[in-house]
Amino acid sequence: MLPSTPMQVLLLAESRIPALVSTTADLAGWPVVTDDREAVERLGAVADAFLVHDRPIARRNHDPVLRPIAGRLRPLRLSRGSAPLSLPLANGPTVLAIGGDRKNAPAIAGHGRVHLLPHVGDLDHPAAVDELVATVTHHARLLDLWPDVVAHDLDDGCASSRAARSLGLPMIAVQHHHAHFASCLVDRATRGPALGVVLDGPGLGLDGTAWGGEILVGGVNEVRRLARLSLVAMPGGAVAATREPWRMAVAALEAAFPGADLADELGLVNLVGRERLDRARGLARAGGPAAPRTSSCARLFDAVAALLGLVTERAEEGRGGVLVEALARRALAAPAGNDAALGGGEPSPDRDADGDPMIPSAIVDTLSLVREVVASIRAGRDPGHTALAFHLGLAGHLARATVRLARWTGVHNVALSGGCASNAILVESLRNRLESRGLVVHLAEHVPATDAGLAVGQAAVASARLATWNGEDLRGSGVR
Repeated sequence: MLPSTPMQVLLLAESRIPALVSTTADLAGWPVVTDDREAVERLGAVADAFLVHDRPIARRNHDPVLRPIAGRLRPLRLSRGSAPLSLPLANGPTVLAIGGDRKNAPAIAGHGRVHLLPHVGDLDHPAAVDELVATVTHHARLLDLWPDVVAHDLDDGCASSRAARSLGLPMIAVQHHHAHFASCLVDRATRGPALGVVLDGPGLGLDGTAWGGEILVGGVNEVRRLARLSLVAMPGGAVAATREPWRMAVAALEAAFPGADLADELGLVNLVGRERLDRARGLARAGGPAAPRTSSCARLFDAVAALLGLVTERAEEGRGGVLVEALARRALAAPAGNDAALGGGEPSPDRDADGDPMIPSAIVDTLSLVREVVASIRAGRDPGHTALAFHLGLAGHLARATVRLARWTGVHNVALSGGCASNAILVESLRNRLESRGLVVHLAEHVPATDAGLAVGQAAVASARLATWNGEDLRGSGVR
């Protein structure tokens, strides 16, 4: 952490403990507390000390977060000192993009610019939704941009979509992963066409299923899906599977080894107990609303994290992926670390033995990686080596699919986005493989690839659709 004020330098210098954890005053899913008395009451059991001031806090602000990925410091979220972020966007009606439920940050587009507003946070509590509305109102006044329409996630049931509906504006729905793809295109000042490799958490797809590991083709205005990762059930639903990664491990084993019971051997039964594990396995086998299937890359990382014993029964969203990457990074520093791969290799030729074009598969077989991870665990291999091999294997599978699709479509620009694009090992390995085959890879430099940048894509998609509307029928624009 870099100090943002001289006070933090003095505080650390005067303290008699080896390290301080200094953070904003908020609980998960709640907005930042701005009142000193409320902070002590709500956070007294969490914090050891409070740094207060004699001036009241006028506006809530989080710390911006960046990390080095592929040779640049790239934002994971923007806030104090870095937002609002303004980028060029084709002129059109003024659009409010409400963002998503996780890492929420709204955006306002108008007069040829899109402005990504400061980080609000997860919308788990009504107070956080209230803060979202307050942030939008405050910045609309500052920017003198009053929205004509509001863009929101395709999932009408999520908290951000409900917040959008409460504003009383015409609404336009944007598919979650299309928005990720579009945000990268806006960041790199291109409208497409491009291939979009979007590696993310689950979100409602255009076909009504839960997407999250997709290869798209198109641009800001529209896309179609060409390929996806293997489907795996989410026993208990998306929320339960996200909060309890062991569920994804059970479902991944069920998909990769149908009918086999590997839970005892891999230690999962010791984690959650036989009864709960059998119930989750039964849900995964039955499918349906209680165990919707998803192509999500983030949930694949959760499954691997649980198989490697990195997460306990419950974990914060994204923690599994972070721990798998951290384990892989230690192995990467070891001798011959780069040689590890699970079925990855280099992209295979795009023509068969007779020289005819090979039709790309619509499935990126990630279940084979699950089988390789299990084989590695059974063989007693170093967990770090297994984690690194999983990363490189996944990059290899994605690269092969993307290269074939690029040859098949004639589109050689690739936009890489989504929450898993904050995984430096995966991104760097995938980019290197694609660029070695002559593709041009676009990675966002200003807009977060995570859900913290989702609203930029929502605004761009909505603006592009409205620009083609002839003004005679509002429904023709997708607005309702």
